[in-house]
Amino acid sequence: MTRTLGTLARVTQSKMDDLCRKVADLEEKSAQLHKKIAELDACREREHLFSQSAPEYGFALEHYLQTTQKRKKETAETLQSLQKNVLLLRENLHTLFGEQKRYELLKERKLSEAQALREQQERSALDEISLVHWHRRASTPPPSNQNPASSRP
Repeated sequence: MTRTLGTLARVTQSKMDDLCRKVADLEEKSAQLHKKIAELDACREREHLFSQSAPEYGFALEHYLQTTQKRKKETAETLQSLQKNVLLLRENLHTLFGEQKRYELLKERKLSEAQALREQQERSALDEISLVHWHRRASTPPPSNQNPASSRP
């Protein structure tokens, strides 16, 4: 049973490691999307300033602003989707952690029970040896220290 619990704990740990890697990957992608949104905002601001300094390009500004707004919205939606996935993965990770902890505690309890059983068996064996030794001593007559030659009145 202990081997099975150890195996279950290792499998659960492996699943947790996989989920941690997935969460890290998604968080990295999320950071990249945040950076992309910031870059889009910076580009919009630069283009807006450029259109003010060169009014002849102002006709293209509206189309550019609409395009960047659309990209920003799509990126924000993707980011929101990633964040939902991260939350789901973290919930799964929390569940797996609980399972692993349960397996480890159960394994620990089984090991302590086995150790207690071994100690009890060892005590019983030692008690039996002591009891046999005591019975042998009790059934053997005590040796007499009297010498027949020295027993003169």
